[in-house]
Amino acid sequence: MNRLISLLALGVVLAFHGPALAQGDGAGKRLLVITESRGFRHGCVTRETKVANGIDPLSLPKEQFEFQKNKEGKVTKIIYTGRFPSPEVLDIEADNKVIAKVTPCVVEKTFMELAKKHNFTVVCSQNSRKEIDADNLKNFDAVFFYTTGELPLSDVQKADFLAFVRNGKGLIGSHCAADTFYKWRDYGEMIGAYFAGHPPGIQKIRIQVEDRNNPATKHFPQTFDYDDEIYQFKDPYSRDKLRVLMSIDMKVTTKNLWRKDGDNPLAWVRDYGKGRVFYTALGHRDEVWHDPQFQQHVIGGLRFVFGLENADTTPSSKRN
Repeated sequence: MNRLISLLALGVVLAFHGPALAQGDGAGKRLLVITESRGFRHGCVTRETKVANGIDPLSLPKEQFEFQKNKEGKVTKIIYTGRFPSPEVLDIEADNKVIAKVTPCVVEKTFMELAKKHNFTVVCSQNSRKEIDADNLKNFDAVFFYTTGELPLSDVQKADFLAFVRNGKGLIGSHCAADTFYKWRDYGEMIGAYFAGHPPGIQKIRIQVEDRNNPATKHFPQTFDYDDEIYQFKDPYSRDKLRVLMSIDMKVTTKNLWRKDGDNPLAWVRDYGKGRVFYTALGHRDEVWHDPQFQQHVIGGLRFVFGLENADTTPSSKRN
């Protein structure tokens, strides 16, 4: 059944809660999921908005919607930026009439399903400017980013975000989280690297797991093949700062990879002050988010950043 939410109720804090605690689950922790795109918008984070017949798109509430227009000023894309209460279609109502229907993106649906299964709470939003500040971050144990471009955070909000992680909370990023905030160097240092490009299209690669003791990778075999869009990285990436969990097996996969040192990481962890960071380069395709093995990869990363499971964060260059 569709959820019916009036315009007056759109600002209410909404979350998706899981069942009773089971051993190994998320222990009721709270995760803020940000899937905002200020650069390229991936299909897996694209929400679908359908406006009712006879409704002017520009009449939708500006605090919850953004609009892209062509040169003639015609609306070509409608983006709902507010929170989602559930994986169901969200009905937007005005004057007791449904004026639009919004469907959550694949990433959001996946996290809502995982939250229900693993007993944590997730709040999904595409409005970082509204969500990321000291007061709101107090409500969460970790933040997840699947983002691109320069998100519209003020200097104060940026400082609040860094302090949130540095003071003991968590950050988890997937894929294009490294394609974010190029003009904010502190973010690049925190997430661990910036995106430097990728080979064309989807590529089958051989992945080698460098650390099978981490909760994000212990379920994987030592090596396995995978299909996804494969990122390569640039500074501040360094094995002197990060513990690399997975990388491309360069003995098998070499096509269209250009790093001269042959070092192509795919997942890593790091300490950031008292907090924890986990990043995975995987997650471009919808099919990846539906993959139980990838979902377990994410859940393991979440357990690490939530502080529910410890793992070695010694930088890879300092391993014995």
